[in-house]
Amino acid sequence: MAVTERKLRTLDVRRPFNRAQARAAGVRLREILGPRFHKILYDSYVSSSVPITTRLRAEAVLGLSATGSYISHHTAAELWSGVVPACSDIHITVPGDSPRSRRQGIRAHSTTGLTMTSTFQGLRISSPTQTFLDLASSLDLVELVVLGDSFVKKKHVTPDDLVTATSQWIGSGAARARKAARLVRKGVDSPKETRLRMLLVLAGLPEPTVNIIIRNPNGS
Repeated sequence: MAVTERKLRTLDVRRPFNRAQARAAGVRLREILGPRFHKILYDSYVSSSVPITTRLRAEAVLGLSATGSYISHHTAAELWSGVVPACSDIHITVPGDSPRSRRQGIRAHSTTGLTMTSTFQGLRISSPTQTFLDLASSLDLVELVVLGDSFVKKKHVTPDDLVTATSQWIGSGAARARKAARLVRKGVDSPKETRLRMLLVLAGLPEPTVNIIIRNPNGS
């Protein structure tokens, strides 16, 4: 017998669900694997009418992770509208000695220290500042400045916020984080502008002023 609307009322198929939840709602495995549902990742499914976005994939990973876990690193940067190199995996950080998922599509990290988290789009996620700090160990200097500039453009942080946070950071990549924070600027409109500025600065040339406005004598 096919899955009925009555059965689905006990299972919100617009949100990620696993096989155990589906079984409890009376939905058979062959129905889950049929055209009515998308597979997000192993043992995580959603209605085929729901687009699979980064946010939805992040929600699915959180649902499979230990209590206290949060979205982090590249995925957090993307959700905060920061500019980072593309990464298809969903990054999550789990607390302490909690088990880390080895499933395809998930890149799990662990932390034993205090971290700055927030709630964004209904998800527990590292704050923009924490995301900048976390990525200092994997991004090169230029890409880290690109991320910082993009966060400042979105008004998530200020350059001073990043300088203060990195001065107290002792985690992996701390020296790079401090150097990058001192190079983050306000008013940058695109990653290409950041990369050009960094090309000049790292070549030893004077740093150009970001988006300077030049006016005619009549003010135009």
